[in-house]
Amino acid sequence: MASLRRLVLTGNAFTTVPYDFFHELTSPMISKMDNLRMGLWLIPNAIADCTRLQIFSASNISLTGALHVALTNLKSLTMLWLSYNYLRGNLPAWLAELSSLEIIGLDNHMSNVKLLEKIDIFALFKTLK
Repeated sequence: MASLRRLVLTGNAFTTVPYDFFHELTSPMISKMDNLRMGLWLIPNAIADCTRLQIFSASNISLTGALHVALTNLKSLTMLWLSYNYLRGNLPAWLAELSSLEIIGLDNHMSNVKLLEKIDIFALFKTLK
């Protein structure tokens, strides 16, 4: 699967995605895995190896925790869409270092503890549209 360019799992009945799923996927440019009815899930460390990834959309998949530092390696990322999950904590400053990022979706998180940060962190982004 190393040559896979597009991974679209959206809207299927998958109840889990193995934590090491991204381990051998080094070439995807698009990964969409929205609307999966999984248990609580963390962004895996192995996503850092997907350096060509331009679009990562994982909305409504029970994603939990803080934004994972492994995302810092995704320098080609133009769209990050993580709405309708259970993310919490501060928006990390490294998010603004993703120099290709143009679109970010972090709306409608469902946990009792929401994402925290002053909205002015978005002023650090040079490429958001």
